[in-house]
Amino acid sequence: MMKLRQHVHILGITLSIGLLIWLLIPIATSTTRANEQTINMAAGNELSITCETTFTADIQDNEGRITCATTEPTTESTDTASLINGLNGVEDGGSVNGTIAIEAEVSGDTIAEVVFALTGPESKTHTERKRPYYFLGDRDVNGTREPLGWDTTTYPDGDYQLSVTATDADQQSDSITVAFSVANGTNPEPTAEPTTEPTAEPTQVPAPPVGGNNLPASAATYLGGNSDDEATAVDVAPNGDVLMAGVTPDYNPGNMTPTDLLGGGDGSIVRIDDKGQEVLSVTRIGDRVNDLEINNDGRIAACGNFGVATLNATANEVLWNADTDGAKRCSIGADGTVAAIVGGQAQVYNNNGDRVASWAIGGSNQEDIVVDSANQLIIATGFTNRRGGGNPVQVAFMRAWSYGGAAAWTSYDFSGAEAARTSLMADTRGYRVTIGGDGNLYLAAESAGGNTIFTRDPDSINEKVGDRQVKTDNYTNPFNTRSNHITWYGRYNPANGELEQGQIVLTRLSSGAGNTIRPRGIDADANGTVYVSGVSACCIADRDNQQLGGQAIGSYSGGESFLLVVSPNLAERLYWTPFPGGGDASVAVRNGQAAFATTASEDKLVTLNAIQDTPGNLSDAYLTVVK
Repeated sequence: MMKLRQHVHILGITLSIGLLIWLLIPIATSTTRANEQTINMAAGNELSITCETTFTADIQDNEGRITCATTEPTTESTDTASLINGLNGVEDGGSVNGTIAIEAEVSGDTIAEVVFALTGPESKTHTERKRPYYFLGDRDVNGTREPLGWDTTTYPDGDYQLSVTATDADQQSDSITVAFSVANGTNPEPTAEPTTEPTAEPTQVPAPPVGGNNLPASAATYLGGNSDDEATAVDVAPNGDVLMAGVTPDYNPGNMTPTDLLGGGDGSIVRIDDKGQEVLSVTRIGDRVNDLEINNDGRIAACGNFGVATLNATANEVLWNADTDGAKRCSIGADGTVAAIVGGQAQVYNNNGDRVASWAIGGSNQEDIVVDSANQLIIATGFTNRRGGGNPVQVAFMRAWSYGGAAAWTSYDFSGAEAARTSLMADTRGYRVTIGGDGNLYLAAESAGGNTIFTRDPDSINEKVGDRQVKTDNYTNPFNTRSNHITWYGRYNPANGELEQGQIVLTRLSSGAGNTIRPRGIDADANGTVYVSGVSACCIADRDNQQLGGQAIGSYSGGESFLLVVSPNLAERLYWTPFPGGGDASVAVRNGQAAFATTASEDKLVTLNAIQDTPGNLSDAYLTVVK
C-alpha cells in the first residue's frame, strides 16, 4: 500500500512538470504563427523565449505585450496606396448649380476603370476607362479633351452623394465620396419694401431687363364673320404685303369681291397692305388652306385639301397645281422648288410643277417641311413614338434629303434605349422648320419637361450642348419643371443639321413653378433676329406690364397666344407679348417687318388701326403687323 502511494506521488510530480513544459514550449515555438498566448506568472518566475525576427514590447506596470514581428514578405507588395487623389469641380458639403465639370484625379498607369455613382433625388452611374476621368465623359476639341459637363439644371434640386471608385488592372480599388447639394432653384429674396400683410400669391419670379414691353405694331385687327373663322398661316411678301391663310366661310374681309381659284371654297388667302390696315384682295381656294409660303420672287406656294399649288404674287392666278389627296404643310425655295407633306410622304415639285420625287418621311408624326435651295435639300421635322426602359417616349427628329430623295443627314431621332440610358425621357416633338432670312435653318419644338434630348448635341446624345444652349434667366433655365410642355428653338446649319445656338423657353406660375408654352411658328430676319409664336399658359415674364402699340394687354384669364422676339445671339429678349384668348399662332418676318396671326374665340385682344375692331359671333382670325 505504501509503495502504491509513492508511485502515485511520483506520477503527480511528473505530470506537473510535463504540464509546465507543455505550457512553456508553445510560447517559444509559436513565433512562426500569427497567434497570441497569455501566461500568468508568479513573483520571481523567469521566462526565456526566442524570436526568429525581432521583438517589440509594450510593458506597463504588471501587464505587458511582447510581439515577434512577422517575416518581411519577399513577394510583390500588396500595398494599397491611394488610387484617387481627389475630385475637382465639387466639394464635400458644398453646393453646385448650372453646368459643372467633375474630374477624378487618379494615380497610376494601370487604371482599368473609374466608376461615378451619383445618388439623390435623381441617380446616375457613369463609367470612364480612359484619361481624363470626367463625370459624364469628355470630347475632343482641337486635340484637347474637354469635359461634356454635368448640367445640374436637368436634375431636381436637393441633396446628392457622389461615390467615385477607381480600380486598377490588379483589381485593387480605392474610393472617395462627397456629399453636396444641387441648388438651381434658389433665388435671393427681393429687397423691395416689405408688406405688412401677406400677399394673396407669392411674388412673381423676377425677369431680366428686356428690349421693351411695348410691341411696336402698325395694326392689330380681327378678321371674321358669323361662322368659325381660322388663321392657319401667315407670310410677308418681298414688297411688304401680308398674306394670311386659313378658313373664312361666308366672310370676305374689307367687303372685297373674292377671286375663286380651283373652284373656290371656304379656304382663303387674304392679302393686306404692309401696314396691316387695308385689305388688297381675297382669294378663295379649296375648303381649307393649311399653309402658305412666299419666296424671294413673290411666288406663293399654298396647300390644303385641294393639293399643292403655286400662285402669282397677287394670288389671283394659279401657276400650277398638283391635285393630291391633300397636303398638310408646304414650302417653296428661292429656285421655285416646292415640297409638301402628303399622307406622311415628302412630295417634291420643280418650278414647272412636275413631281420629281416622293418618299416616306418616317416617324410617327410628320409636322413640317422646308426647302433649302442653297443646299438643294428638303428638311422635315416631327416625332416618333418609341419605348425606352419599358416606358413610352416621343422623340423629335429633323431629317434631310436631296431633291431626289437621297438621305443627307439626321438630327436627334435617338432610340428609346438611348433616351432611357441618359435619363432624357421627356417627350419631344418637332413642330416647325424654316430657312430664315439669314440662310440658317431654324427649328421650333417642344419638350415635356427639362430632362430633354435638346440639351444634347443633335448628332450624339452623349454630348452636352454646353454654352450653345443660351440661358439668360429663370424663363430660359428649365428648373422646377415636371412634365409641362416647354419650348425649344434653335439655329442650325442646314447643310448638316449641326446646332449653332438654341434656347429653352418656359412660363412660370407666381410660385416659381415652370408652366406650359408650346411653339407653333418660327422665323428669322436677315440679321438673325428670331421670332417665335405659339400658345402658352400663365405666365410669360412681366406679363401684366406688356403692351401692344401702347395699349395694355390686360390680365391673364386663361390660355393665350404669344410672340417672342429675341436678339440674334439669343442673349436678349427684345419683346415677349401675350395675346389673351388666342390659340395656335403663326409668325413671319422679312426686312424688319413681321406678321403674327392667330385664332381667337373671345373679345380680349387689343385692336389698333383695325380693319375690324370687334370679333364676330364665333372664332375669328386675328392679325398683327409689327414694324
